[in-house]
Amino acid sequence: MNRLLGWRGWNLSATQLFYLLKWEAGTPPMVDDVLVAHLHKMRSWARELFWFASCNGLDHAWQARDVEPGERALLNPWVFHQLKEAVSGLNERGCRAAIQAIAEAEGRDGAQRMLGESIEVDFDSDLCRRMETGSSTMSLPAEAFSGEERERVMDKLQTALAMIDAAAPLAGRLIRNATRTIICRKHSLDILAAETDPNDIGELRILNPQLDRYTVVDLVDTLIHESLHNFFAMYELQHGSFVAYQQSARLRPVSPWSGNPIPYNAFTHAILIYFALFHFYLKLYPSGAEFDRSRVESLLAKCARGFRLENLDACLRECGASPSWLFDLYRVMSDDVRAAYA
Repeated sequence: MNRLLGWRGWNLSATQLFYLLKWEAGTPPMVDDVLVAHLHKMRSWARELFWFASCNGLDHAWQARDVEPGERALLNPWVFHQLKEAVSGLNERGCRAAIQAIAEAEGRDGAQRMLGESIEVDFDSDLCRRMETGSSTMSLPAEAFSGEERERVMDKLQTALAMIDAAAPLAGRLIRNATRTIICRKHSLDILAAETDPNDIGELRILNPQLDRYTVVDLVDTLIHESLHNFFAMYELQHGSFVAYQQSARLRPVSPWSGNPIPYNAFTHAILIYFALFHFYLKLYPSGAEFDRSRVESLLAKCARGFRLENLDACLRECGASPSWLFDLYRVMSDDVRAAYA
């Protein structure tokens, strides 16, 4: 392992983040510490919920509970969603919904399809089929997968995760820490999409993964990209947003990758994620894995293209008062990518 470098004005988290997203330098503690802190917060929220329910007699079945929910239940994305709702405004309805979510998560029989031993792949549960207006994956009615389609999706996901583990084991570790459920949705419209939602930390949603044009390499990209969103959501839940809410809401820089104006915090995530994807593809390309090399070349070029100095400089000038370490991190990442991809 090469000697680590530090930069004036950077805090330890920024330094860890830089090396974590290069998928090297051993195992930065951050990759596990963020999960540990998230789990601690879930336990704290659950204790608060049970105390409130017990004091108010909301559910007699839970008043005598002396065993905390297990880790799998507390890291369930829907449990997070309901706990967050409940503790943000304690009331009977919210408490009952959160308690029910925990009970259902603990009562699952473990027979679900699993990826990497810890990630549930959901094709047909009620939660999987729910509708969400404005979602790129869940705003269309869910259609049923055939048995053959489910097997095809599982084979592609397993191949994708194995490819990630082989090329960058640290990336595989982050995926397992940050993502707990993959929601697979099918619709007859020929649309491919993937997303996460910070209100459902740990959930990764994919639309039409059964289609042939949703390739293994595309699923590799999805697993890393969306798991990083989950990871950053956990980090920001503990430490606050990378940038101030008022600044994020006011500024919408144009993404050098998509060409679309996006909120400043989403722009920050994009820089970090495309830096991570760039370094992953640098590791994948010379490996002996079987994949569509032209597709990887295209993705590598896309990641690098966004780090052209003039594009980032224009965005940074528009953003103005970024935290100093964040501004410096952008610059160092840009220099790093341009040096590696002339």
